[in-house]
Amino acid sequence: MQSVNLIPAARRNAKRCGQRVRQWITICVLYAIVSSAAAGAWRWSLGGDDPGIEQHLATASADIDRASNALTFTNSQLSAARSQIAANRQILSQPDWSLLLALLGKQTGGNIVLRSFELKAADAPAGEKAPAAPKLTLRLSGFGRTNQAVAEFGLRLEETHLFSRVTLVDSSRETFLAGDAFAFHLECALDDQR
Repeated sequence: MQSVNLIPAARRNAKRCGQRVRQWITICVLYAIVSSAAAGAWRWSLGGDDPGIEQHLATASADIDRASNALTFTNSQLSAARSQIAANRQILSQPDWSLLLALLGKQTGGNIVLRSFELKAADAPAGEKAPAAPKLTLRLSGFGRTNQAVAEFGLRLEETHLFSRVTLVDSSRETFLAGDAFAFHLECALDDQR
């Protein structure tokens, strides 16, 4: 025989839903009790003072002080090194004119005596902006034993390919060291493109 349930379906569904809600409420309450007990046990286990923690804090504080002192010392060294590098860069950006003087001394030979050197930057023509690297002219004056020695000196300077042009401005006979010599003035245009 088949049993017939005369309780309406909506009531049966409501009863089933009510049972499930009660089950979930029970589960949630049990979960809250268990998690509260676990949290309380964990907190109680950490609640006691650790005797080594003060020592760890003191050690950490000493380490921080040492690191701060080392950082201060390193920063001062870094500042000094940066100043040194800036000074070196400033010096290195300047040309070494002693090399030019050594070259001139080598080219004089035994017949030329140099009296003066003047390095001059060429002025920009009127209305033009000054170039980033100005053209330089070296003006030399001195004495040569002969006029031919002066001309050969000028040619030797041109052959160095350091100057784009060497011009003899003037040459005249003068008395020099109990004898006659030729005083001269040269203008040598430094060529920065070679």
